[in-house]
Amino acid sequence: MNPLVTMTLVVLMSIGAIALVITVVKPVADRTVSNSVIRDATSAMEMLDNAIREVASEGAGSKRVVKFTAPREFEVTGQEDSLQFKLESGAEVIEYLSRRLAGDIVQIAGNDVRCDDAGSNLTQENSFVSIAYKKVPKASTLASITTENMTLMIKEKTNGTAVYPANSSIIINGDTSSKNGTGYSEVLWKGTNLPLCIVHFYINSTYEYDVYYTLYAGADFVVADVRHVVTKT
Repeated sequence: MNPLVTMTLVVLMSIGAIALVITVVKPVADRTVSNSVIRDATSAMEMLDNAIREVASEGAGSKRVVKFTAPREFEVTGQEDSLQFKLESGAEVIEYLSRRLAGDIVQIAGNDVRCDDAGSNLTQENSFVSIAYKKVPKASTLASITTENMTLMIKEKTNGTAVYPANSSIIINGDTSSKNGTGYSEVLWKGTNLPLCIVHFYINSTYEYDVYYTLYAGADFVVADVRHVVTKT
């Protein structure tokens, strides 16, 4: 087992891109303390999750004041609408490079992800796969973009096998014109030793929508998620 462990709890909510994250690094002797702190953090996140769902279901003007005591500091990461909690202990709490799904909470253990936008492409990589995406800079005047070539390369690192997709189109409601338009792409989390990496594409076409490609620590697959679809009139 790798002595450096990252545990991530992700809550995916029906109203959109809401993620609640717990990160755990460094081994610790007192497993009971680690479990207790993580349990308290998870409980606070679930309470926020429920409050957000209630507000979303009640419509415009609805609001809640939620009070809770956090076991440590929470960090809000606005670009992906997430809340992250870090605990510098807990190597024995969850198996390294494992993932578990419990209701709306996804647990991801590990921190082998690298995410970069420094080159000509956007890249995300972990111990098993490396993916390159089309880099379309954000500008005041949106650039032309097509989803056909958003994903440029997928490499399986164990055997060194690379695939170059001929067509990575995103088509909304069977409308083929929705794959082309204007927009931009960006890396939401940049750096190394991350629990996950998210590459985001914004597309403005016959539909307006966002595409998120997420690579988790220890995963040999990428999750593609289309959100915020709006029909253009």
